[in-house]
Amino acid sequence: MRQIFALVLLLVSVFALADDEPGHSSHGSAFDSGMRTRPWVMNGIGEAPFPITSKNPEVQKWFNQGNALLHSFWFEEAERSFRWCLKLDPDCAMAYWSLARCGFNWFTMSSPNLDDKDFDRYKAFLKEAVRREDTVTDRERMYIVAWAQATLPGVKEGRKYSLSTFRKS
Repeated sequence: MRQIFALVLLLVSVFALADDEPGHSSHGSAFDSGMRTRPWVMNGIGEAPFPITSKNPEVQKWFNQGNALLHSFWFEEAERSFRWCLKLDPDCAMAYWSLARCGFNWFTMSSPNLDDKDFDRYKAFLKEAVRREDTVTDRERMYIVAWAQATLPGVKEGRKYSLSTFRKS
């Protein structure tokens, strides 16, 4: 009986730790950590509508919720909503842009060193948004470019809309 209990305990612990190993996401290492479960509709958080381009109309609902959460400094739950947007539309540039905003926020942007490894994940999200900048409206593209110029190394010079350097990296 003890051996069976020990075996079950061992198997449970192996499966519990398996999720923490890097490289499990087929979407890249930026997705290796963070909220992974489906969001739920949160009432009473206010509204922060922000029209975006998406192939799936449901994405707008989750994006607006994530945007309201982001403006309420609830970064983890905002990330959950933005990740769900990508589940519904994997090419939604503004969802990637917003995932970057979860890390490059009011509290972290004052950091003297945005090249710190803690920001690598958010840079990866922003680079994904940049790769998709041709799929959005001019308004959305300006948001993506502005954040890229403010946070990505080598993009400080004033470009109008072209960030081809990061489309390929």
